[in-house]
Parts: sequence; C-alpha cells; structure tokens
Amino acid sequence: MAWSPFYKHDSSFELQVFYNQLHSEVRGSEAIVATENSLSLMINGEEVRYDLSSESIYRRVQGRGYVPMLDSVQSFTCEMDELERLSCVTIMKHGYVFERSMSSLFSKVTNNEE
Repeated sequence: MAWSPFYKHDSSFELQVFYNQLHSEVRGSEAIVATENSLSLMINGEEVRYDLSSESIYRRVQGRGYVPMLDSVQSFTCEMDELERLSCVTIMKHGYVFERSMSSLFSKVTNNEE
C-alpha cells in the first residue's frame, strides 16, 4: 500500500484500520486510562499508549519507541460513556469526524483529567 497525505476520501478507510487495531487492543486490556489526547492500555503487564502529538497519533509500548498510527489528526478524545464502554472520537484536520465505542473483556475504563 502506498502512503499518501490525508484527503477526505482516504480518511474513512484509514480511520477504520486505526480503530480496528485499537479495538483489538482495548478488548484484551486489563486496565484502561483515558485522558485528553491520550489513551493508556495495560496488556499482559505492559503499557500500550496512544498519544496525539504534532497532528499524528503515535503508539508506544512501555514508553519505548513509537509507531505512527494516524496522520492529519486535529483531535483524539476517549472517555467512558454511560454504559461503561470506551467511546473515542477522532476529528481529522479537514473536519472529518469518526466515533467508535468499544469495551474490554477484562477491565473498566477510567477517565483522568490531566
């Protein structure tokens, strides 16, 4: 697959791929902490963290290295909804908005204010 900058028609596919990866990790996480522009998951005793920085969402494991997951992001917010599911909203720079709810098989979600 060739990389191309985000345009409106690309966003839906790219966001689906990103959220499928995120959903897979959320399902298997033992603990979830949601903060503004950040999501921390404990998976098999390791912290997997998603952070929005410089208009991109990066994934880090145990604070080592990073993998760029999604570019051209204006906002990335996750919080616990009224049904105790993790609800995440991503707004792209060009205004495309994507929202998805997911839950863990093993944990409860915690909202932290930073």
